[in-house]
Amino acid sequence: MGKFVAEETELLDIETLKERTILSLKKLGAQKFSPEPGGYGLENWLTSLNLLLDDFEEKIGKKYLPQEYFETRRNVVEELLKPVDVSDIENEIRKCQNDEREIELQLLNASKERRGRWEKEIATDSESIQQLEEKRKDLSYELGEQERKLIERRDESGSLSFIRKIFRGSSSSSSIRIEERINEIKKSLEDIDRKIDSLKKRRDKVTSRLENQVSPESEDARLAALLSDLRSKISELEEEKMRRLQISEKRINSTKQIAEIVAKIKTDGVAGEHPPDIQSPIEAQKSAYQEQDPQSVGTQKSESRGS
Repeated sequence: MGKFVAEETELLDIETLKERTILSLKKLGAQKFSPEPGGYGLENWLTSLNLLLDDFEEKIGKKYLPQEYFETRRNVVEELLKPVDVSDIENEIRKCQNDEREIELQLLNASKERRGRWEKEIATDSESIQQLEEKRKDLSYELGEQERKLIERRDESGSLSFIRKIFRGSSSSSSIRIEERINEIKKSLEDIDRKIDSLKKRRDKVTSRLENQVSPESEDARLAALLSDLRSKISELEEEKMRRLQISEKRINSTKQIAEIVAKIKTDGVAGEHPPDIQSPIEAQKSAYQEQDPQSVGTQKSESRGS
């Protein structure tokens, strides 16, 4: 009875080991590689796989493992170590990157040319505004002088009535000329104010474009849109390259192949010299099992199940 219990306990432990290994293989097959340089990659993944299988072999005993297991393990590693061909994607990425640099250079040159043009426009407008403001200052001064003269003429006309009667025509025409000049100056000042206001608005608009590097030019907009499309394409190509390098399907199929073989492994009917972690439940019966013939062990197992 004691041998039967020990044997059943041993088989349960082996089945638990197989189930645990199969589950670990499934999880390992579903792992993702890190896209960052130096991150978790194929080398790390193969190390995990080998550690898992080495531990399984040590615990179950290599003598119980079929030749198919070792051949599959070797073939899986060899297949996974084969270089992944991503040359077509890399060539396409390089082409897009060259186009990207060319467009960036075109935009940079256009930006420099546009910046120089805008700076020149701002300088020209500022100079024109300064000239107009100086002219307005001179005209404002002249307007004051003409208005002062007109007042003097009117004062003179009011206080010298006799003289005014004698020189009426001359005095009247002089006042008229002054009034006409005053009107001309006022009109000129209004025109100058409008020009200054227009120039300031245009200068402010160009200054805003310069500060924010915003251009309404259609060619720049076309190049910027093309550059955006290229960058999106490069990103998609990088993702496709990473997808290929992940060799996800290969890794899933590889771990699945090994798991299927592990699931089929049978240990009954063979003398057991299991490592200590598998034997521990039947340590007391170890020497008895080692002394028995493999055929007798298999017979006892069959008889025990029959009883």
